[in-house]
Amino acid sequence: MNGLFTLGSYGFLKGMISMGGSKESFNYRISASRDQGDGYREHTKFWSNKIYGKFHWQPNSKFNLTTIVGWTDFYNDNAEGLNLE
Repeated sequence: MNGLFTLGSYGFLKGMISMGGSKESFNYRISASRDQGDGYREHTKFWSNKIYGKFHWQPNSKFNLTTIVGWTDFYNDNAEGLNLE
């Protein structure tokens, strides 16, 4: 199992965790992450959640099956243009 956690300016946060393994003819890798921040000016806030998985099964030399799944949910403000005032 691996993990990552990062903090930055403007409320930036990133966290990620992943794990994988194998047993006989099956192997897998799964990861999940979260990003978020307040943005560098008004209306630039954002966040995202992501999950990813890869599963592989090879019961014999003539057949193998790999499945990849992913899910993302995100939000970001739209700052529009800047006024000259």
